[in-house]
Amino acid sequence: MKKQFVCWLASVGLGVLLAGGLTTQSAEASGAHGASKSGWAVMFTEKYKRTYYTGKFRVQGQIAQICASADGHHCKKGGKQTHARHGKWTWFWPNGKVKAERSFVMGSLEGTAKAWYPNGQLRWKEHYSHGKLDGDREEFFANGKHKSKSHYKNGKLNGKLTSWWWNGKKASEGAYELGKKEGVWNSFYVSGHRKSSETYKDGLLHGNFSHWWYVCRPAGCGAVKMQQGFYKKGQKSGRWTYGSFGTDGKFSTATENH
Repeated sequence: MKKQFVCWLASVGLGVLLAGGLTTQSAEASGAHGASKSGWAVMFTEKYKRTYYTGKFRVQGQIAQICASADGHHCKKGGKQTHARHGKWTWFWPNGKVKAERSFVMGSLEGTAKAWYPNGQLRWKEHYSHGKLDGDREEFFANGKHKSKSHYKNGKLNGKLTSWWWNGKKASEGAYELGKKEGVWNSFYVSGHRKSSETYKDGLLHGNFSHWWYVCRPAGCGAVKMQQGFYKKGQKSGRWTYGSFGTDGKFSTATENH
């Protein structure tokens, strides 16, 4: 059984491509009869693991053999059968530290998933429901500072999203409604100066729009407004003002009607 299952893994491509040195893999049957869900029944699970050439774990988890079932418990003879990741899966860095953790229910991602940098610092964490992102998601830089915060609903961005630069200054902020940008979005340069202000409706630019350049001159550095206008359903509309710098370094503005 162990030898046959390893060959099956290679034939269907569930194994991850080898990278970063030679690896070994193995799988063995647990003989367990698992739970049921949505007309599918778990026949038994196989323990699965791969190691680096050093012998340290690279990944370990379980793969379940499941089959189609009218009631979710009893499989029909000759019915459709397949294999899928099931239960907790863990990936590791070559130094032995945990790289990522995910949980599966018959091949579908479920519950909280996390990933870490090689130094053990949390990289991101997110939540799944029935295979789709659902709930809060956070990303972090290797220095431990927040990179982004967002929220998902049924696999789509929904709610406030905020991102930061590596130095802790805010990079952007806005909101989504079921995968589409909505309302005012602001972005900032790494210095903290404002870069843009945009307004969205149903995922399209619709409303006031402004854009600034971060410019350094003899008098000092700062943000200079270079564009200001209005969008209507993704298209420029009405009077727009544009800024520019001449060869002498002087700033001037011009207008244009759309």
